Amino acid sequence: MRGLQSDAEHQGYRDGADHARKDFSMQRRPDPDDHQEFRNPPVPPGLADEYREAFMRGYEVTISQLSGEPSWQNGGGGGQWAPPQQFTEMQRRGFHDGIEGAHHDFDNHRRPSVFNRDEYRAPRLPNEFWHDYREGFRRGYEMAATQLWGER
Repeated sequence: MRGLQSDAEHQGYRDGADHARKDFSMQRRPDPDDHQEFRNPPVPPGLADEYREAFMRGYEVTISQLSGEPSWQNGGGGGQWAPPQQFTEMQRRGFHDGIEGAHHDFDNHRRPSVFNRDEYRAPRLPNEFWHDYREGFRRGYEMAATQLWGER
């Protein structure tokens, strides 16, 4: 858990990893937004964003490890970003937009968080596509963030 600065981040990461393990073992669709702790963090209001970011990171890292889906696929001399095969077209679109969003945040020296991105918070899509788009966005963003900022 290198890179976690506060107790709220450590707690969020652990809680996210725990929920990911439970979701995986119960074969639930992986989505950190489905958990009460993510929606209403058990920390003071000023630390809620830190907790949520770490929760999401712990969740995504653990799901990736348990599912065996690599977050970075090496190909030839460089790397190739690839969404999971089972992603829908909307998840793929979000995935690619998430990678782009992470690059923008990195270039602008912002702390890595999908919440920095308007396209994650309020996708310009009909509401019925938000869930899939945001899931793909989150996964793409986290993959790119891991590479750009290093393991966190």
